[in-house]
Amino acid sequence: MIQATFRETETTREVKISGHANHAEAGKDIVCAAVSGIAFALLGYVENSGLNYVSGENEGYIEIRVFRPDDKIHAVFDMAMIGLMQVEMAHSSCITVSIDGIAKKIEKNSGIGDDSEK
Repeated sequence: MIQATFRETETTREVKISGHANHAEAGKDIVCAAVSGIAFALLGYVENSGLNYVSGENEGYIEIRVFRPDDKIHAVFDMAMIGLMQVEMAHSSCITVSIDGIAKKIEKNSGIGDDSEK
């Protein structure tokens, strides 16, 4: 199972993603592909933001932490968080998303992906 943890403090914004989806064999796992795509798009944006950050990655693990994030960084982290929550709603046996700190302002089950308003 993949565990994605978002954390926000007064001075940082970060995500840690670890594990394997095990939805299908390596190279055919759509859950892994979705999570990787979101994570590496976020990292690519952060790398080009000009802001102070640290990141690390290994097999089945990526961590991204931005120091003194601006409004654009908050927006892309929110986008990544919502994207991973949507993957979780579709494949809850493969991924869990947790939110800690100020980032809880976007509550899980807040209607994201809810068709009831359409």
